Amino acid sequence: MQPARDGLPGHAGHRVDRFCVLVRDLAVNDPAWLIDFLRWLRVEGNLRTAPLVAAAEFTAARRGMQDPDQLVTTVVDAVLQRADEPGELVAYWTSRYGKSIPKGMKKGIARAVIRLYDEYSLSKYARGEGQRVVLPGVADLPRQHPRRRIRRKLRSPRRRAGPKDPGCSPR
Repeated sequence: MQPARDGLPGHAGHRVDRFCVLVRDLAVNDPAWLIDFLRWLRVEGNLRTAPLVAAAEFTAARRGMQDPDQLVTTVVDAVLQRADEPGELVAYWTSRYGKSIPKGMKKGIARAVIRLYDEYSLSKYARGEGQRVVLPGVADLPRQHPRRRIRRKLRSPRRRAGPKDPGCSPR
């Protein structure tokens, strides 16, 4: 191997490709271990990019396979821990595999969006500065739109005028 400029063997592209090959292999041969490992990487290891890339590669490796246990959905939901990460995952997927996003990934993103999006996260991350995929666009991805649940979370309690409201009694 040729030493890279930073003194490590190989170059960054080669390391990423090797990581992706390993993740795809484990996604098929030992998915349960990989899911636990990715959850550990994201939560206890405090890594962001590697688990997101691994979740996308996990999804790619399991494309076309039966997924009765919803492993893709589980791994995607497990690695998404901040409100800007669904957009980063979608941006990585579309740059590598095109615009067609698999159903399991959409379901995992929907679960994460429902869990992560609130007033604070929207005010902090929804600016779209330098992002390829912004938060409102991510909320529109899944077929089972989580927008209604998000709107309910964000909506301030409003009183609806109805027949039981004394201010709206017909005269």
